[in-house]
Amino acid sequence: MSRPEISLSLVSHGHVAEVRNLLSDLERLAPGGIEVLLTLNSSADASLRNALAGQAGRVIVNPAPRGFGANHNAAFRASNGVYFCVINPDIRLAANAFPALLAALRDERVGIAGPRVFDSQGLAQRNFRKVPTPARLFKRALSGEDDYDYEHPVAGEVEWLAGMFMLFRRDLFESLGGFDERYFLYYEDVDICCRARLAGWKVWLEPAASVVHDARWASHHNPKFALWHARSLLRFWLSPVYRQLWMRPANSSF
Repeated sequence: MSRPEISLSLVSHGHVAEVRNLLSDLERLAPGGIEVLLTLNSSADASLRNALAGQAGRVIVNPAPRGFGANHNAAFRASNGVYFCVINPDIRLAANAFPALLAALRDERVGIAGPRVFDSQGLAQRNFRKVPTPARLFKRALSGEDDYDYEHPVAGEVEWLAGMFMLFRRDLFESLGGFDERYFLYYEDVDICCRARLAGWKVWLEPAASVVHDARWASHHNPKFALWHARSLLRFWLSPVYRQLWMRPANSSF
């Protein structure tokens, strides 16, 4: 068998309907060259054990739930693709986003690429940001406005992309050791994008590629998720990665 071009990692936490919809999108678009690594992270996912019948890939069943980074890192170790894609199960593909993302990664300076994300009503979502600093978050809280950090439309280099959809060069993901598994949920995406940029790579938003995602914003409504979010933010601010960002020269792109 030839080596797949892309290994696509998705994790279900009881997202049975969403996973089936995404797999249906992939089958409909028939992008080719993709292997799917489907991780079942909940006992509610048992009906998905045979979901990849007829599609390249494998199903990974966790004996106990694992965090975001641990799940995708395990999928990476089981993958064979030239590129590694992390994708949320509730992403929908109205069109094939992969050709434009792969074209962006042909630039040898680009290590991570992501598409524009819109909700089902066509409104742009916040899947790209600048690095969260206390000053930026204080300003946002004071103003009551949740802006996008960038002028629109944005094309090209950004500081970080949300983990709902990220396409990595395999050698980059491997050299960074994947996601930092000390983050159980939230800020793994910020951390890995910052580590990639500190290593000299670009993080790229590709406007020619787009996907659909209706955000749930669980941390805004569920105390457990809010606590995970706060802990991860504090971990990031106390990390060596964050300290390195602000030790860079004034003319740095950070």
